[in-house]
Amino acid sequence: MPLAPTKPLTSAGPTRRRTPEGERELAVQRAGYPLRRFGVTAREVDAITQALRRRADAGTSG
Repeated sequence: MPLAPTKPLTSAGPTRRRTPEGERELAVQRAGYPLRRFGVTAREVDAITQALRRRADAGTSG
């Protein structure tokens, strides 16, 4: 599953605020790897990672 495209990072301006989004996406992608290693199907991993993204977008932590 490819990573979402990101904008280049700069030291100033609105682009800088996008850094946490990239870090969050990396964390979501990294969460899928051990799930696949433990035998979770690709479809289930996709559903889990999509739920993580939705939860992060909604601003909830638990």
